[in-house]
Amino acid sequence: MLEEVKLTTSRNRKHLDSSQTAAYGKLCAILLSQGRINTCLQELIIDLLGNDNEKEDFFRKCKLTKPLVDLLVEKFEYGKAFRELLLNRHPVEALDLALNHLQDDSSIQQHEVIVLLHYMEYRKLLARLFRLSEFEAEARIPDQFSALPRNVLNAMREWHSLSTNIWTRRLEDVFSELKDGFHKDLLSLTVRLVFRAVLELIEKSASRLLFIGVS
Repeated sequence: MLEEVKLTTSRNRKHLDSSQTAAYGKLCAILLSQGRINTCLQELIIDLLGNDNEKEDFFRKCKLTKPLVDLLVEKFEYGKAFRELLLNRHPVEALDLALNHLQDDSSIQQHEVIVLLHYMEYRKLLARLFRLSEFEAEARIPDQFSALPRNVLNAMREWHSLSTNIWTRRLEDVFSELKDGFHKDLLSLTVRLVFRAVLELIEKSASRLLFIGVS
């Protein structure tokens, strides 16, 4: 029924006032986000919302991140799309967009991309250390992004090298050969945290066994 209303509105939009068309479009967009309208009608629904600025404002107010980002990318506003993804907690998509369009939009700051890269690659490192299946992907391969600025590419290469070494060599050897700096400090902190977590787990298990023995 709702899809029929949408199609009827689209076909007869020339007979409707622009404000009515936009109102129907906004209603359909909300219903679409709730899964009550077939996603194949998304393009038609977005077309009813008015001009690009009106669409952008509506998507932002209703927290419709995906169509908002799609619209911004279509307008080549990659920096704004990057920030929307960060604000709405989509770091994976934000980093992918930044790496692919960093040189297309000067508003995407290199230092922000590097910070995000550190965050995502460290999450992957922890996930593999703790065998968390959600983030089992390996570090990004630098050769796939050879056109990136040197600072970003170097950060990517360092993470790829560290990830490869950790899974192919002894951790002690990898740590001893790391130069003093960010990655060595981070790995040292991670090892201490893991060691502390293991000790706490052992202590809790021992306390339970002692309690059971006394009982």
